[in-house]
Amino acid sequence: MRKFIVLFFIASFSYAQSTLTLNSSKSKIKYKAKHALNSWEGTNNEVSGAIIFNDGISNIAVATKAIDFESGNSNRDLHLLEYLDLLKHPYIKYYSDEIQVEGNSIISNGEIEFQGKKKQIKILAIVEKTDNQVKIQGKLQLIPSQFLNKLPSFMLFENRRLFRYFF
Repeated sequence: MRKFIVLFFIASFSYAQSTLTLNSSKSKIKYKAKHALNSWEGTNNEVSGAIIFNDGISNIAVATKAIDFESGNSNRDLHLLEYLDLLKHPYIKYYSDEIQVEGNSIISNGEIEFQGKKKQIKILAIVEKTDNQVKIQGKLQLIPSQFLNKLPSFMLFENRRLFRYFF
């Protein structure tokens, strides 16, 4: 299964603050997935997190519940959730270790936790600042076999081995 996820975060703040909270009503994670027989996309509108802002973005922490991803097809969503032990590992989390800023672009190196397994990943993002908010859009790629013991399948075809996520 090839998955693309779009993450879109908006943090409202005043410049006197150093910790910015994501605006949950405007933040989302989106994915696009591909299978041998079809393709689809899904969205998670229940994203929480914070951005540490010290003369620029210095750290990012984001968490969401795996059950909150919706593709518009409840059977597909339930099939995917069969592979995710939500009682044991309900959250997907990301914590940055290092952020490099180049103009309005950032490269965030950090740790993602999914299915109780932690992996180092790199996230590329664009930052737009206005008077009272910061908007971050970016993408990341995950190899699901690093997190799941077995990939979901449909009609005897295993899903693609690369997930792409956008925010």
